[in-house]
Parts: sequence; C-alpha cells; structure tokens
Amino acid sequence: MRKPIDHLPLILVLTLAIAIAASGRQSSSESAPPIHPIDSKNYTDPNQFAFLGSTLSGVEVVSLGESIHLTHEFPLVRLGIIRYLNENMGFHVLAMEGSAEDIWVAQDRFLNSPHTSTDAADSQLGLFGLWNTPEVRQLFEYEAASWSSANPFYVTAYDIQPGSGNNSHGSEVFRMLSERLAGYAPAPQGLDISQWTSDLTTLTHGCNDYQASDQLRVEKAIQDLQKWIDAAAPEVQKRFPNVPHSTAMSLIPENLRASLQLCKDYSADNGKNYKAHRDTNAAPYALELKAAVPGQKLILWAHVSHIFHNAEHAATSVGEILHGTLGNRLYTIAPFAESGGTILIYDDNKDDVGYGRVHGEFGALGQRMGQLSRGDFFLDFRQTGITAGNDPMFVKPQPLWVESTRWSLAVARDFDGIIWIRTVHSADFPFVKRIAFSSLHFIPELEVLGVVIVLGILFLIVRRIRRRRRNALA
Repeated sequence: MRKPIDHLPLILVLTLAIAIAASGRQSSSESAPPIHPIDSKNYTDPNQFAFLGSTLSGVEVVSLGESIHLTHEFPLVRLGIIRYLNENMGFHVLAMEGSAEDIWVAQDRFLNSPHTSTDAADSQLGLFGLWNTPEVRQLFEYEAASWSSANPFYVTAYDIQPGSGNNSHGSEVFRMLSERLAGYAPAPQGLDISQWTSDLTTLTHGCNDYQASDQLRVEKAIQDLQKWIDAAAPEVQKRFPNVPHSTAMSLIPENLRASLQLCKDYSADNGKNYKAHRDTNAAPYALELKAAVPGQKLILWAHVSHIFHNAEHAATSVGEILHGTLGNRLYTIAPFAESGGTILIYDDNKDDVGYGRVHGEFGALGQRMGQLSRGDFFLDFRQTGITAGNDPMFVKPQPLWVESTRWSLAVARDFDGIIWIRTVHSADFPFVKRIAFSSLHFIPELEVLGVVIVLGILFLIVRRIRRRRRNALA
C-alpha cells in the first residue's frame, strides 16, 4: 500500500501565504489615500460632505480654491461644501477674493431687495466679472434663502482691491458706497463727496495711479469714512441683526488701510511683484475679519494661486501666511480637473481668455489620480500616513493643470485636501456668450460645426437673394 500524503505542511504553507497577501492588501489599504466619492449629478448636496465633520474638527478657516475660474463644476462642488459647513459646523461667513467695498455695496443692495433670482444676479456685480456666472449665482440664491433659516449665511471679501467689481470699477465703487451709507446716516459735516471719492480712487486699478504724494489725502479720506461708518453702524445693525453686515462695514476702513499699504509697497518696489504685495497685506486683514465674525470661523474663496500653502516657496500667498499662523486650524481645499474643455485664462495681464482643453491627466500624478476612482472624488491628506512622506507622489512637486497650463505643486503639502473632477465644462453661458469668450486657442468642435452651419445657411440665403435680384433686373 502507498503511504497516505500528509497535507498538513502544505495547508500551513498556503495559510501563511494567504495571510501574508491579506496583510499586504491591508497595509496597502491603510496607506492608500482616503477617497470620498462625490455625486457628479448633484454637486451641491451637502450630505455627501458629512465626512468633513470629523476632518475639520478644530478648524477655524476653510480655504476653497479653484484651479480654473470659469467652469461649471468647480463653483457647484464648493457650494455643496459651503452648505455643509454653514448648516452643520458653524461657518456662517464666506470671504471672496476681490474687494470688500464692492461686495459690501452689492450685499447692501441685496439685503434691501426682495431677494429674487434677479436680485441674486445683481448681487454678483460686486464680484470680478469672471464670477458673474449662473453657477456662482446659486451661491447668492443660497445666501438669501439662509437669511430666514436657523443658519443665516453672509458673503463678504478678504481681499484688498477696491473698485474691482463687475459693476463698480474704479471710482464708481466709492460713489456707490457713499450712496449706500447715506441711507443709514448723513455724511460727516463739510465732507466734499467728490473730492473724497477722488482721493480714494488712487487705491484702485492695481495701484497704477498711486503716487507717494497721495498718502496723506488717502489717510484723511479713510478717517472721514471711519466717522461716517461709526455713525451708520447702529442703524445697519438694527436693520440686519441676523447677519454681520454691520461688522463687514465697520472693517472697510481697515481694509482700505491695507489697500493703501499695498500701494505703498508696490510703489516702493518700482511697480513689481503686485501679487506678492497684495497677498502679504490681504492675509492680516483676513485674520482680522475672522476674529470679528460670528464664531470666529471663516471660509475663503479664491484662486489656488492665493490660497495654496506655497510649500516650495515659489511665491508669497495668503495661504502660506495663514498656514504659518493657524497651522492645523486652517484646512485648504482645491478642485482640479482630469479632462474637458472650458474657458481658460491664458494671460491675465492681457485679458487673454478663451476656450481651451484641460490636460490634467498628463504626468504620473494625473495618471495616479485617474486610477484612484472612476468618478469624481475628494482626497483627504489630513489622514494618517499621507503627509508623513511615505508617498512621494503626493508630497513632492508634480505637474497639475491650472488655468491654461501646468503648475508644479506638492499637493499634500500645498493643500489639505483636493477634489478631482473627471471632466469639466464651461460655465453655463448662452451659446452666443460662449462664442464671444472663444479665442484662437480652441473652439469646441461642436460649436465650430454650429458656426459653420449657420454661416453656410446665411451664405445660401444671401446668394439666393442676389439671384432673385439679378433675375428681376433681367
């Protein structure tokens, strides 16, 4: 007889192999970035961001960046986060990139309106023109709806660029500000509104008109504004006790002092490094605003160039300064796109804006992000292991798509979390407006086809009309 085979050693070996493999899978899972799926059909649903409840424990400032300004998806996904923060975590104030003066004027008009969708659209006029989109309008519609809820929400600005609103360029913002203030208190006795407006206007247009000789006149104009605001503040607080409208107004003089310092620094630097001087002076104002608002919690909304932590010290940013001051009390989020076509900025200084393709999938980081999930997702770097340096892909500079080109960012050090959107589209402008935004860089193929068809039809119509005229003359 043959001796029976002893299977015990084989079983032990297989068991050990399976255990090692399982251990390897578990270790890989534990070190893998924590992915939170995002519903691309309902970006504004706050419930899908409930995971932020534990992630943002102890956080006082949440910065929401955008790598591309004029997309359909980026404003909506951030609105979903804003809703969750406002309704569940005590964040009731959003501070935009732009101008505190322009946005206060627009907010005052909005608060005193019937709060219709048209009024919400009008409220956007205090923002940069590039944020006057249907998607951003939903932010203001949400704001107005919140005013009758248990969590009233308010929009202001952290930035120090007066006269940059879509409907309040240059000196116009101070004329409009004087009109709004007059509704609450008379101007200080003897104040010449025309001269006062002229003196403050030197702070507008990127400080390009500022001269050192303007300083005393600007300081005097800010002092006069301070008196006017002090007189108006009690009435503003009385009319709108549930939102920090009076607080935002009371900080306008300090905001303008920061603008004056920006112009002084920029002028002393011979007109160089405007963005660095701007962010250096805007960051302290953002912290002052945070200290003044309810709960001392603040949400920021800006381009990634302003809110990233600048881990590689490429250029000064608000995010770098806030990160150095607040540490883990700051949480910075930015959305990036894997692909798609949208309106891009090619040269901000030359206003070169047009349709373009997004190529966020290039490079090892883009490919890795594409492999993490089939859908849109939130990637949290605050979880264990990611920022410890065990994954060079996330902690070392890698190429990412920002506006019309690639940037080098150390994502786990420049941000606390990022949002990966598979495909982006342009803001939901009418067809004609999208064509107006188009440039020689790229026009979507279907729109090109549409234009060709329309032009072809017009050509045939004109040709037929000419034939009939010739026949009639014959």
